[in-house]
Amino acid sequence: MQKIKNVYIVHAVDTEGPLYESTKATFKRAYELFGIKIKNQTSANLEKLKKGIGYSGEQQKEIQRVFNSHLIDYNISWSMIKKMLAKISSKNFRKSIVDDIKNEYVLTWHCVDHVNYKFNPRKRTIGYGKIFKFYKDHIVKSKTRDKLGFHFHPMSIYQEAHRNATLWQRSDNLYQVLCRRIIDENWFPVANRAGFHVERPDSHLFLEQYIPFDLSNTNKKEKRSQDVVEAASGWDWRRAPNNWEIYNPSHDDYQTKGKCRRYIGRVLSINNRTESIDQTEVNKAFQRAYNGKNTLLAVTSHDFRNIETEILEFYSYIKKAKKKYPKVKYYFKDTVSGFQKTLNISNHKNDQIKLKIYKISKNKFRIKATQGKVFGPQPFLAIKFKNNRYLHDNLDFGLKKNEWFYTLGPDSVRVEDAKIIAVGAADIKGNFHTTQIKL
Repeated sequence: MQKIKNVYIVHAVDTEGPLYESTKATFKRAYELFGIKIKNQTSANLEKLKKGIGYSGEQQKEIQRVFNSHLIDYNISWSMIKKMLAKISSKNFRKSIVDDIKNEYVLTWHCVDHVNYKFNPRKRTIGYGKIFKFYKDHIVKSKTRDKLGFHFHPMSIYQEAHRNATLWQRSDNLYQVLCRRIIDENWFPVANRAGFHVERPDSHLFLEQYIPFDLSNTNKKEKRSQDVVEAASGWDWRRAPNNWEIYNPSHDDYQTKGKCRRYIGRVLSINNRTESIDQTEVNKAFQRAYNGKNTLLAVTSHDFRNIETEILEFYSYIKKAKKKYPKVKYYFKDTVSGFQKTLNISNHKNDQIKLKIYKISKNKFRIKATQGKVFGPQPFLAIKFKNNRYLHDNLDFGLKKNEWFYTLGPDSVRVEDAKIIAVGAADIKGNFHTTQIKL
């Protein structure tokens, strides 16, 4: 028999801050999803809808699943989120949920920035870095092993904060967010969680340049719509592995195996209306480890829902799987270390990425990886202007490996306008480094 391997368990939270939905908006979603028109849009009728009263068969089941209390009872304010965090970050709660070496449960907060929207009916927190800084402070204060990750919502066509778009490069938002994470927070992403679980060729190729770990494959073979157009829309991962395998994607199809450099992992939601974790899926992960393969078992959720009940549900599946496969060891990890451990990546300190910017003259700069190797073709360049504008630009390539150049001037940024030059990069091993110089 092959040597039994381990299960590395990751809980990646799509961290988006409070979310509000009016009763009227909930009924509007019922119409969009099921074609249900209800004239008297009252709280009482909403309760009936949640219970599926007046409907039968598969339609009733679907309505009950989509509009169950867990999914629509949101944390509508930061005070509600703080209350939830106080509970799930407490020593008593974390110590009650431990792995096979008694390490406590871990959450990775994949933080989004909601920026530049014209319409915000769900009362999302708008502004660069607001959610990221809140959770960065929370991790320090809570003294947990939690970590930060990356999450991005592409701008909707009509700039509506509650709508789902797929094109990452419709606006400059992506570059603005990363420039600020590098310059203001000295941070660069290593692990991505796709917004709305959606990837397309543009985001696939962007991630392939900069971010080595991608926890976004939600394939559970549930998308079986007879409408081929509907089945292909939104979070389509039907061609991706559904056996808890981590894979390198193909250049032309992020859902199929290929020779790209980044790694894509599988992740399922907890108690969601689609692609939810269950006992069968957890057992599959433990069975895979029992058969001799290190396995990444990952789940995702949102901070605007009750994460406590989700953790407890997920943990109940884990305990049952452990009883069925007692020889399999499981470990709670953040997103990055989950990939590292599953892939058995050696991560010696002397090999980790280090960047440095050398000022050659008033307007010329050399950027060098003094240690390790940049993931992708170049580091991410971020510039801050004296008027507090942020800008991303390409670097120039020299003849030596791990070395790039940038020139301030009329074809880029005027010398007199620039305040800070900075770069950030990840490496294939799961580390990142940022550096900057003031002009």
